[in-house]
Amino acid sequence: MDISYILREEDYLQFNLYVASNSKVVKRRRILSRYVVPAAYLIFALISFYMNAMIMGVIFLIFSILWVLLFPAYEVKKYVKAYKKYIQSNLSRSLNNQVELKVKDDFIYLNDHTSEHKISIASLYELVELPSIFLLSSDVGSAILIPKDQIDVSLVKQNLMDLSRTHKIPLIEKLDWKWR
Repeated sequence: MDISYILREEDYLQFNLYVASNSKVVKRRRILSRYVVPAAYLIFALISFYMNAMIMGVIFLIFSILWVLLFPAYEVKKYVKAYKKYIQSNLSRSLNNQVELKVKDDFIYLNDHTSEHKISIASLYELVELPSIFLLSSDVGSAILIPKDQIDVSLVKQNLMDLSRTHKIPLIEKLDWKWR
C-alpha cells in the first residue's frame, strides 16, 4: 500500500479526542465532574431545607439542576478547545504537510517534511476505523493517522484487513464513534 495525504488540525483533534474517550483517567475525571458536583449541590440543598433555609436550598437545587443540564455541553467544548490549543502549540510543524505512507513486508515507512520513520508492523496492536480517520496504533503510545477524505477508503480498508489477517492485529470499526 502506497498512499499520500496531508494531516490537518482536525485529524489530530479526532485522534486526541478518541484517545481521551478511551482513557480510564479521563473517563473517571469526567464522571466525577459530571456527577459529584451536582450531588454536592443537592446535598447542600437538602441540608438547607432541613435547616429551614429555603432560599439557600432552592439556590443549591437550581445550581444542581443547571449543572446536570449545562455542564456536559460545556465540558465537550472545553476538551475540544484544550486539544486544539495543544495541537497548535505542539504539532504546528506537522500540520498541513504531505505525508507518504508505504507498507512493505513487515514495516511501515512514513515520510513527511520533517523526518522519515520505519515502523515495525509487529509493534501495531490495533487498527481502528473511525468516521473520519483510520488509526494504526502502536504499542509505544503513538499512532499513524490516515484521513479518510483524502484517500481511496475501500482500497485502504482492504489493505488494513489484509494486514489484520496476516499479522493478527485486531481491526476495530467504530464508525458511530463521536466525541460526547
